[in-house]
Amino acid sequence: MRLRYCAVIVFSATLFAQPQFQYPVTRKIADILRSDDAFRPLAAQLRSNIEGTLRGKIDDNSVRRELLSTVMMLDLLERKNDAARGRMDEIQALETTPAARALSNLTARAMVDASRVPRDSAAYRAAILASIRGTLDALPFDAIQKDVRALKEKLELPVHEIQLVGQLSAALDPLIEKNGSLPSGVVHGLPGLRFGLTQELPVRAVLSEALGAYLAGRAGPAR
Repeated sequence: MRLRYCAVIVFSATLFAQPQFQYPVTRKIADILRSDDAFRPLAAQLRSNIEGTLRGKIDDNSVRRELLSTVMMLDLLERKNDAARGRMDEIQALETTPAARALSNLTARAMVDASRVPRDSAAYRAAILASIRGTLDALPFDAIQKDVRALKEKLELPVHEIQLVGQLSAALDPLIEKNGSLPSGVVHGLPGLRFGLTQELPVRAVLSEALGAYLAGRAGPAR
């Protein structure tokens, strides 16, 4: 999985092909991103609407992939790991290139695989590495090395939580105050941002370390 940290919410063009909803929101964005109680009502509405849409006919696989990704994030946030794995498999099957299929939700899957042990333990690091190696070792290194290196570099980019939440709040809190709601194009991005801040950010160094160990064990310099 590639987490999309951003200074502003970007509306997804592919989602405009699907039914659009306005989601009532009364809490500030900082609360929604950090508080279970603030996020839970919005998550329930979002899940209901997306799962209803997924039961219908969707001709565009990129739209289906994005919708599945949002529900997968909800599953991860709710610790529904078996359901999340099923979504990951569906998303992976919809990818169009071998490299994209190989790296599809790679780090999220590793986090699920390691979820039974404490995150600050050596066992967690070992489980993350074993999951990543288990996926990547079966694939031709030359076909995926550039993408793996790029993923590692993204995980090493600095993320300043306070600054990010502040920027999102400045962009979205005025909309909430004015309208009392947010549109689908914004709300669909919130589970991924919340997962990134609360779940991935604390273990980014471990994920990067595991990717580095894989790369170091397989080949020399990037071509």
